[in-house]
Amino acid sequence: MIACNNDQVWNEAGATLVFNIPPAWHQTNWFRALCVVVLIWLTSVLYLVRMNRYAKSMKVRFDERLGERTRLARELHDTLLQTIQGSKLVADGIEEYLDDPLRAKQSLAKLSQWLSQAMDEGRAALESLRNAASSEELSEALRHIANECAPNSMRVFLTVTGNVCPLHPVARDEVCCIAFEAIRNACAHSSGSAMTIAVSYDRDLKIQVDDNGRGIDPDLIQTGKPGHFGITGMKERASKIGARLLLRTSIKDGTKFSLLVPGHVIFRSSARRWSRLLYKLTFPFTKK
Repeated sequence: MIACNNDQVWNEAGATLVFNIPPAWHQTNWFRALCVVVLIWLTSVLYLVRMNRYAKSMKVRFDERLGERTRLARELHDTLLQTIQGSKLVADGIEEYLDDPLRAKQSLAKLSQWLSQAMDEGRAALESLRNAASSEELSEALRHIANECAPNSMRVFLTVTGNVCPLHPVARDEVCCIAFEAIRNACAHSSGSAMTIAVSYDRDLKIQVDDNGRGIDPDLIQTGKPGHFGITGMKERASKIGARLLLRTSIKDGTKFSLLVPGHVIFRSSARRWSRLLYKLTFPFTKK
């Protein structure tokens, strides 16, 4: 800066003052970085909260079905097995009436009645439990059904990747029904020479069934064949467990069924370790 005295004489060199104005706290780089970290943290928290609520709702539905199966198993014990035991007692008592044809005939009639009742109770129980969970490992169950339905001209290849995890029995049932339908379709309608079944245990469960046959009419993938509910049923089952079902088909490459099931739905451990850790850090006092 320059100035003048009372005689209006100005200095020509001037004076220099150097100063610095620091940025406000909301203008600093560390504040911007903190905003990014907080945004990522909030996004993770919202995602985990949503996934936790979804997993809980699915667990409630699955537990209801498991409770129903437990009730049916209890009824099976209290009805069918008791009827069979009573039939055995009647059959054992027939020996005492061999010398009395009339009483022996009455006992046989009672035995026939009891056995008819046991058959009715057994049919009702089997009808209710026909989709019960199996203790067989998923890939082995798929191999079993493929070996049963595949014609002699079709080779079957099965691959399993990742660490095999325990599956929720109800979700496992739905996955098995979808995979079984895909395998049966490949065996019965593809006229192919090879079928590949791939099971992948990763963050999610992925099952892929490929064949090298003649493929499916693209219109049938969207609407299904009139009077048949195979593809429609597969889509409905996939929707029930929040899975994604993809069907791709062509004349040259055959048909590819791909099923992707979220890990928090199908795996017994509903979340991965990092998710559980982050959730605990976020909500340390929340009871699960």
